[in-house]
Amino acid sequence: MRKALQMLIFSNLLGLALAQPTVVIGAGNPTGILFHIASALAERADKAELGIRWSVKPTDGGRSSLEGLATGELQMALVGGDVAYYAYNGTGLPAFEKKPLRGLKSVAYLFPEVVHILVRAGQGIHTPADLKGRKVAMGEPGSPIEVTARLVLGVYGLGSGDVQPAPLSPTEGLAALQDGRVDAAFYIAPLGDPAVQRLAARVALQELLVEPSRVEALSQKYPFYTPVLLPGRVYPGIDVTTPAIGIQVVLLASEYMSADLLRSWASVIFGNEAALRSLEPVLAGFSAKTAVRGLPAPLHPGAERYWVERGVIPLQ
Repeated sequence: MRKALQMLIFSNLLGLALAQPTVVIGAGNPTGILFHIASALAERADKAELGIRWSVKPTDGGRSSLEGLATGELQMALVGGDVAYYAYNGTGLPAFEKKPLRGLKSVAYLFPEVVHILVRAGQGIHTPADLKGRKVAMGEPGSPIEVTARLVLGVYGLGSGDVQPAPLSPTEGLAALQDGRVDAAFYIAPLGDPAVQRLAARVALQELLVEPSRVEALSQKYPFYTPVLLPGRVYPGIDVTTPAIGIQVVLLASEYMSADLLRSWASVIFGNEAALRSLEPVLAGFSAKTAVRGLPAPLHPGAERYWVERGVIPLQ
């Protein structure tokens, strides 16, 4: 009898656990930094006991995460601000052209990924302007990295006919740079990226300088771009600090996510900024003051309530 009662209690508890609602966060490759950060955020939210389970699901990238939000498969996602901007506005990328995902809602920018523009050292190439006539790995046609590469070249007065584009994936571009098959490679990744680390250990590399004024010119139209500094000695052999361009990573939520729940979640995650910044080196520069500037989609009502209560944005 006692054993039967224990089994009944266990069965009821298991049923309750399985029935507990779950918020699923999409965050790209399970070995990548976005997945790692999303997992840390989910763990923190679980410990806060908000009455919801939080889990992280790997996706095939930004497009896959956004489509998951649109279909309801995901409730939140971490993606590049560029992809989110193009998806919300239905422009910029073939995948979203005239097919805007208006249900996307912003929560906050978390940190900038770096637009690495890499060349072999000693080639007399110092800024994107020096890439005229050069063979450049700039991503596959229609990819977010290709769009960024063309925009960066554009602010230096270089059009599509001024460089020799190599339609390679980011990984293929780094391999081609190592082998000398291209003169430069665009590669978007967080500062300290392992692939760039490995390449810099094999060949002498240089990061191209992108002046903050050029970045500001781009950000007037595309607010997800931001100036960043690449500190010296992050990568082997690259000892100088270099001004560069970054793309903000944004945390998004589905329009159907409860405003009360998201407001409570935001309070847990952003209420202790020091703890958030300590989760991962790329989050060290997080600041509430800049987290909601120039977001790629409107704020989720729950996030808006939280940031108003914090005094970060004014009450409308």
